[in-house]
Amino acid sequence: MPHGATSQLPLSQTQSDSVEDKSFCNSSITYEQQKIADFLSSVDEWIEYLRSEKAAWEKYKKGMMQKIFAQEIRFKDDDGNNFPEWEEKKLGEAASFKKGKGISKKGSLCRMKTNASIMASFLANTTS
Repeated sequence: MPHGATSQLPLSQTQSDSVEDKSFCNSSITYEQQKIADFLSSVDEWIEYLRSEKAAWEKYKKGMMQKIFAQEIRFKDDDGNNFPEWEEKKLGEAASFKKGKGISKKGSLCRMKTNASIMASFLANTTS
C-alpha cells in the first residue's frame, strides 16, 4: 500500500472493541473533568461566601469600635467592677519622645514596659 493510503478493510472485532474502549475512556475523562470543575466552582463559591462574611464582621467591628470609643459600651474588670472613667490627656503626658535619634527595638520595649508600669501604678493609685 502506498505511503499515506488507508485500508478500506472492515475493522476486526478486536479493533472495534479498542475504538469503543477509547470512546468510553474519553467520556470517563470528560466526566472526571466535570467533577473537578464542579469541585473548584464549589470552592470559589465558598471563598466568596467567606469574603462576604469577612466584610460583615469588619462592618460590625467598625460599629463596635465607634461605640466603645464613644463609651456607649463599657467593659468590667475581672472582679466585675467598672473600670475608671477615661481621662483625656496629651500624648506627651503618656510617653516621652526624642527627635533625631534612632531608638533600638530593645530600648523602646524597655521604655514601653516602664511607661506601662507607671500607668498601672497611676491607675492603682487613682482607683483606691
